[in-house]
Amino acid sequence: MGIPVTVTIDDYLPFYNYANTSLLYAKEGPDKSLWMPILEKAAAKLFGNYEFLEGGVIGPAVQALTGAPFYDVDNSAMGEDELWDFIDKHYREGDMMSCSSFVGTGSDRDTNDIGVPYRHAFTINGTVKLGDGTKLVRIRNPWGSEYYKGPWSD
Repeated sequence: MGIPVTVTIDDYLPFYNYANTSLLYAKEGPDKSLWMPILEKAAAKLFGNYEFLEGGVIGPAVQALTGAPFYDVDNSAMGEDELWDFIDKHYREGDMMSCSSFVGTGSDRDTNDIGVPYRHAFTINGTVKLGDGTKLVRIRNPWGSEYYKGPWSD
């Protein structure tokens, strides 16, 4: 509603079980930082609980953090070139963008044949057009890990 809200949380984070030292949702950073799991806990409290945080959907989180509006783009009617041009234009204008992998079944712990997690959100952080006309979009997995095994993977 445009009014700043203070969310107070404790420092307890959810783990799988007592024997497993892996966090249940957001993971610690490569430098062992916990800002993402703590931020996710605050969002869960703001929206009701962890179950209200929908995997693959990042717009409401960005809006809650920044106050910036967001909108979803249905790209089902766009061709590859039209979609790339749209992403490239907005990237060059400095817009925050994300994309999601909603195709298929399973959770974000499962991947398809080329390693893309199902129901997972990614940030878009670059576009490039190669000399041969190939158009690429650089995305980042917020988990900080890469499973992709398709064309142009590492």
